[in-house]
Amino acid sequence: MVVLIYMDSALLQPLDPILYPYYYHLRRTLYGHMRDFALTSKERSLYTDLAQQYRDSMMSIHPQGSFLHELVYADYLYEEHKYDSALQVLDNYARLNGISEENYEAVFAFSGGQIENIARKQIVNSILFPEEGRDLDKIRQACDSEYLNKKQTRPIGFC
Repeated sequence: MVVLIYMDSALLQPLDPILYPYYYHLRRTLYGHMRDFALTSKERSLYTDLAQQYRDSMMSIHPQGSFLHELVYADYLYEEHKYDSALQVLDNYARLNGISEENYEAVFAFSGGQIENIARKQIVNSILFPEEGRDLDKIRQACDSEYLNKKQTRPIGFC
């Protein structure tokens, strides 16, 4: 709750529109965690509704067909227990954007938290460097930084 008080006090001034994705994402994540740890069904219902509202806000600010829009939409379908539809949305995005099956399947090696971190890095990059557009190399770098099982070779002894 302390985080919410700080966030609300920071909003005494109008929020710059460039910060909306961060604001909505942070609120969505925060209410989602509060839902997960709610003690009563009434609290769980309240935080579920709030998390869904911020998820919907996230979908409304990302252009339809963009990676972030489709990712949030797949999350919506997943929460509605429409698992096949969620996978279909992601599959269609991959096919329409020339993502190879090999690279697409690698996404499933990540946990939900890792995927969230990758998406967050892409949001930051799109805001800081809008002229670069979608850069698959930056997405690969973000994936590499999150991939825990990658083999790292370290020299042994004095090299």
